[in-house]
Amino acid sequence: MHLARPRISSLPVLHLVLLLLAHHITQAQGMNLPYLNYIKEIEKILEEPVPLQNDLNSHEKFVLRNEIFLKVNLDTFLEAAKNLTDRRKKIGENLEKFKAVLPNATSTKHQIYIMEGNWDDFRRKLKAYMQALKRFIGF
Repeated sequence: MHLARPRISSLPVLHLVLLLLAHHITQAQGMNLPYLNYIKEIEKILEEPVPLQNDLNSHEKFVLRNEIFLKVNLDTFLEAAKNLTDRRKKIGENLEKFKAVLPNATSTKHQIYIMEGNWDDFRRKLKAYMQALKRFIGF
């Protein structure tokens, strides 16, 4: 003789789990929203006065887009941003906010070099770096 087990559908439980997961994801993305706004503001400044023509070499692309080097690259850009004036100073202010959220570098072996006082070199490399920051914060 078997005791009859009540047939309870797992569908309501699945709905609850999905609802909680969706809520958690929305909250996590909301925390990163200010950082996305900082990136957008920087990208807008980088487009001035004309879009860039020169491409980066493969080593520069690797170093700038690799999450392992995010903190090292940030330090390099912050140092270079000290020489920016006018509206461009906002780039350094926005980049500074990422110091708190980026993991410490596991390697400083590969480091980018930005030609001092060269706006085109700075913004060309920073544009590639912005892509890595977007990926890091989940956008």
